[in-house]
Amino acid sequence: VSVLTTPSRVFLPSTAVRGASTEWQGPRGGVTLLASQGQPGQQQFLPDTGFDTQPGTRRRIGLQWRPDAAPAAPAAPLGMPGWTVALQAEEGRGVLAASGRLPASTPVDARSSVGALRYEGPSSRWQANWLQSQGSGGSARGVWAEGEWEDGPWRHGAGGYRLEPGLSWAEQPVANNLEGVYARSGWRSRQWSAEASLD
Repeated sequence: VSVLTTPSRVFLPSTAVRGASTEWQGPRGGVTLLASQGQPGQQQFLPDTGFDTQPGTRRRIGLQWRPDAAPAAPAAPLGMPGWTVALQAEEGRGVLAASGRLPASTPVDARSSVGALRYEGPSSRWQANWLQSQGSGGSARGVWAEGEWEDGPWRHGAGGYRLEPGLSWAEQPVANNLEGVYARSGWRSRQWSAEASLD
């Protein structure tokens, strides 16, 4: 779901699976649905091209909704002013443990869900996210929010995050055991640019 793949301080991994996946987008981009299920793995290119599978199965579902994408209006892709809501969940059965609490070869069942609320205006973008996971690291939650706004040649950004220990994306590693805030500013002209940040 595109809102959940925008650049962020917290990266959520995507899973390649050998199985089936589908994505459907409604008229004018107001609703997007996705689903996938299969055996996880990695695409390999050397020495031979192929797909190396890993134990277990993974299932993912997702929904994104733009309430202001009216049927009579032009298409409203990400980047147009308005609100967007996104939800996504993934379940892994018999997948390899990612937590240090268990050996890496241990098969576990895990699940995670994430939600996002995003607003895009003519010169600003704001997004709030929450993530919940259950797996070999126990039950954990994470929240983060970030925003950007522009003022002539200036571009500013700020955000905050709180990610509990053991947080994962259905046994795929994500940043965890962190909390903090950050701010950044940048100035740009045709020939020059300057940036500063504070974490």
